[in-house]
Amino acid sequence: MADTDKKRVCSFWNQASFYQIFPDRFAIGRGLTAEEKYRDQRYLYPEQRLARWTDIPVRNPKGNHQHLFWGGDLPGITERLEEIHALGCDVLYLTPIFQAVTNHKYDTVDYYRIDPAFGTLDDFRELCKETHERGMRLILDGVFNHASRQCKWLLEGREDFFYPLGKGEYRCWENIPNLVEINLENPAVQNELFFSENSVLKYWLREGADGWRLDCAHDLGPELLQKINRAMKEAFPDSLLIGEVWNYPAAWQDTGMDGIMNYAFQGVVYDYLLGYLGASQAGVFLEEMAKETDGAFLSRCWNMCSSHDVERLGTTLPKEELVRQAILLQYTYPGAPFIYYGEERGMTGGWDPENRGAVNWEEPDRFPERRALIARLNRLRKEKRALTEGRFASVIVSDERILGFKRRTEDVSEQLIVLINATADPIETRVYLRDGWVMGGTQIFDLDTGEAYRSYAEQFVTTLAPYQYRILEPQIRYDCERYTPYKRVPRKTGPFER
Repeated sequence: MADTDKKRVCSFWNQASFYQIFPDRFAIGRGLTAEEKYRDQRYLYPEQRLARWTDIPVRNPKGNHQHLFWGGDLPGITERLEEIHALGCDVLYLTPIFQAVTNHKYDTVDYYRIDPAFGTLDDFRELCKETHERGMRLILDGVFNHASRQCKWLLEGREDFFYPLGKGEYRCWENIPNLVEINLENPAVQNELFFSENSVLKYWLREGADGWRLDCAHDLGPELLQKINRAMKEAFPDSLLIGEVWNYPAAWQDTGMDGIMNYAFQGVVYDYLLGYLGASQAGVFLEEMAKETDGAFLSRCWNMCSSHDVERLGTTLPKEELVRQAILLQYTYPGAPFIYYGEERGMTGGWDPENRGAVNWEEPDRFPERRALIARLNRLRKEKRALTEGRFASVIVSDERILGFKRRTEDVSEQLIVLINATADPIETRVYLRDGWVMGGTQIFDLDTGEAYRSYAEQFVTTLAPYQYRILEPQIRYDCERYTPYKRVPRKTGPFER
């Protein structure tokens, strides 16, 4: 993306945290049941069947699990919206909501119609209204690389919108028979999806959406992605375009998107917390990724752990303390924290479809500490500029089992130091700040425990209990009645100056 385009990305997105919802499994609205909706003919296709809300999704080798519906819908999300707002998340990201045959809706039939199982256009408008009134925003999932074999365009005979192979066959995404690839080289297709005034992309932004997550963004290619984002920004300057890309983010920073889903982050975090990767090696990876990726782009990439495509946190990581450390890294590494629905309640689940269970709203939180941590980290991001604008740099620790890094702006007083002990052992370690502006005698304050450590020659000593983390902040005062060594320190200092 050109520098002028980067500047046009709304600053809101550089500081936002995201909450993903799989609509069929979140909540049913208006006091209805799935059975009542079924009798009201909200489920359009004969293969669609109902499950009980308490059922656990199980994979069927024939794929029939994709046609089981639990009954969640847009009114259900609206009615539960205040709970997400209270958690402190800024943006809703919904997996596809347009008419389709499956429960996941990645097989679009009609791009201009809300699936009746999820509600109506008015329900969508109401959700957008309630979201915006809370200062939040909403991102839709755009599946523009492929569509259902029952897609409206195919039924209308618009074969040039696809890749016919003869005898009623079409080129399919990953050779899955029901997912017919869309001919994105066709200018008429591009206009229909992206560029005309009545395109799919612009229509839903006009109706209240604030941006798009592009499914299989790598399949669209950088040239088309750049055109899509340019068209979005010209019509909707404050919109956001995020791509589903499972690769290293630095390679994608100039390909037209505002950010990507940073699964490279997930990989190194999980490998560190599971013991496959040492703390020092994880620190090197994270620091190099931050150096090699444009800071503004990285700040909009989603720091992934759980999603509808991977195991949930509580299933991947064997201890709750490790789950909380993963969440901490989502919030303290450059990027947008990303919470998959129900993670704050301790939901578990393996690979698709087990990770797409229904929220049991009758059950009390099993891990209230996890919810409290997410809420607190959301508040901390709003209070501490270092977490949203600060650069990432490692700190040297004397015990290599500790992962240590800092976030720091050009102002030495705006910095946080993060230390993580992912082992079962208590560890005492020296921490070397490598700053140059942290004066001797400065108190290093633990934001969780209230403990304080006195620095000397830019180092201090601390002990971390098994599976403990620390978020530390140097106590720096430029002006006060008593002596301060910072009275003549410039507000912009050293290598962190922009």
